Amino acid sequence: MLPIIILGVGSVARIAADILRLNDNVVYGFFNLETHPSDKENTLHDISILGTVHDSLFTELVLEEGKVDIVIAEMDIHLRREYYQILQETTQRMPRTVIHPTAIISDHAFIGQGNIIGAGVCIQPDAKLGDFSVLMPYAVIETDATVEKWVNLGTHTVISSGAIVEEEVFVGSAAVIASGIVVQKGAQIAPSSLVINSVGRNQAVAGNPAAVINK
Repeated sequence: MLPIIILGVGSVARIAADILRLNDNVVYGFFNLETHPSDKENTLHDISILGTVHDSLFTELVLEEGKVDIVIAEMDIHLRREYYQILQETTQRMPRTVIHPTAIISDHAFIGQGNIIGAGVCIQPDAKLGDFSVLMPYAVIETDATVEKWVNLGTHTVISSGAIVEEEVFVGSAAVIASGIVVQKGAQIAPSSLVINSVGRNQAVAGNPAAVINK
């Protein structure tokens, strides 16, 4: 297995590093988007912060085939996109998906690239997960549900059978999207919400049952 560089230094990057170590991967180091005061110690959980994605070291590592694998681990969806864009400008290589060893994923589920899949996540048969999403611990994607690209699912969220979650959606912890519901691109679902009606593009909803809280 190749050593791995992690793009990001926040909470999801630390989660990804732990998952990789549990899977017996070697984490080569972290890269940030920009130099930050917290980088001054140059380590995170005893792993080196190697610099930014604008540094020559980053370019050298990702351009040399067979030197490192790459993981994008950032909670903010827009920053995740920025990391990906920089990676694509540097090389056509895709980031890998990271899966916690306690996750339960059906052999009949479809899993895309560049995802972070946390402890206890359950992805059931014929569920679909696109690329570049973050699934926090114990998130569930039920049979025939679809989660598209660039999505965040909080801890203990449930995407029920047949539901569709479109791109760039944030689903807060313990929220439930009911069967057959469509959550359109850019929507935000507040923690502990029960979504029983479809959610429009860029809408924010909260409550049980969930109601729109922005216009």
